[in-house]
Amino acid sequence: MSYPPGPPQSQYHSLLQGAIPPQQSLHSSAPPPLPPLPPVSQQAHWSSPSLVQPQLQQQQQITGSSNVPDYTRTLRAVSSASQVQHGAPPSPIPSPAPSSPGPASSNLQGFVPPGLQSKNRQELAALARDDETLTAMFEAAHPASTQHAETISILTTQVKQTAARILDKEQAIADARARAEDELKDAQELDGQWRAVEKRMYDALAPYSAARLRAKLGSATAEAEHVSEALAGSFLDTGAGRGGYASAGVDVGQFVREYRRVRRIYHLRKERVDRWNEERVGGAGRVR
Repeated sequence: MSYPPGPPQSQYHSLLQGAIPPQQSLHSSAPPPLPPLPPVSQQAHWSSPSLVQPQLQQQQQITGSSNVPDYTRTLRAVSSASQVQHGAPPSPIPSPAPSSPGPASSNLQGFVPPGLQSKNRQELAALARDDETLTAMFEAAHPASTQHAETISILTTQVKQTAARILDKEQAIADARARAEDELKDAQELDGQWRAVEKRMYDALAPYSAARLRAKLGSATAEAEHVSEALAGSFLDTGAGRGGYASAGVDVGQFVREYRRVRRIYHLRKERVDRWNEERVGGAGRVR
């Protein structure tokens, strides 16, 4: 009986030894003898697309997607090897592509859950088709899954402790908020009172502001000039008669003294206005 070309015999030994250790497979019988290797002349057909492609598709259907753990693909390969018992030709198992596994994938390689050590070949073949059971066994037995659960437990404890501390401070925060609101209301009332006092203060100081003082000084200067001009005009009109100032009863000396007094006031005020306009008064600029 001849078989089509297949993979080397050592590949089946490595798969069987990696999935089912001989010393722990208590319920399994000795594996049947493996088929002999094909002649060297037939090995050239291994690269033929007509032979390799259907065999690869069959192997992909058996092993499934690459997202399952490595031991799942190993179990599926073992279940496919059981076809030798019934005289069926073995399907080729392609070698995995060389890659640089990361930390997570390196932890998965070579890991077999302890519950699979005592299973026979038929039970392993049934488990190879149950991804949920294999994933549950992996999550329950793998050290990385246990470490992940411990990390989640520690973080959960920390979150609960932080939440307890926050809840303990909740009442103190509420009391502080109430006190802050009361103090804010008091501050707003005091601010309103201060604004009223400030308004009265500015109203009282308004007559003494620079603009008001400048306006009063200008009005007083104009008034002094008007009084002096009126006094001089009245004196001249009185002395224009035939009898002169003597017949009119006008005291010239008194008029001169009064006129000089009025003009002195006018010139003093005029000098102050000029000083203000020239910004020679402290704290007062030019008022236009």
